Amino acid sequence: MVSKSKMTNEEMSRAMSAIHSFTVLSEALKGVDYMIEAAPEIMDLKLKIFKEADIHAPAHAILASNTSNMSITRIGAATIRV
Repeated sequence: MVSKSKMTNEEMSRAMSAIHSFTVLSEALKGVDYMIEAAPEIMDLKLKIFKEADIHAPAHAILASNTSNMSITRIGAATIRV
């Protein structure tokens, strides 16, 4: 984006400083407002992620999925959120 003059170096630095990587889901979910799960299309994996996210994400956090062919209702049922 910088090379195409679509953003400044400062804007790029600000955006990059907002990106954090984690290998432990419970750490990644501390203080989040919105989570988008992007795991492979394996139902058991998605259910595991949502169960753990439900435990560790704040109560107000929105838990979302980018699934394209799996039941979002079934995935959402792995949580106790409404």
